[in-house]
Amino acid sequence: MVMIAALPHGVLFTAPITVKFDGRGAGSFVPYSSDQSGAFATFPLAGDVIDVMKTAGRLTIEFESATSQRFTVDVPLNNFAAVYQKLSNSR
Repeated sequence: MVMIAALPHGVLFTAPITVKFDGRGAGSFVPYSSDQSGAFATFPLAGDVIDVMKTAGRLTIEFESATSQRFTVDVPLNNFAAVYQKLSNSR
């Protein structure tokens, strides 16, 4: 399982995109492609990462633009565990 991040145009492809859960670092990845919609990157979601997501309250994605601006995107993870369980049961 992977998380796919769709990011805006201007993302610096040589700088890592970092992922944090409740402020704790979970890893980093780099964009692999771009098109007229923006840049795209994938982050692997191993079992231990999913376990963290089930208890975390917030996902934070940080990235840098080609003009060296830093951006932070916070995503609430409310009810992630319940939704993940429903998806797992529907397979």
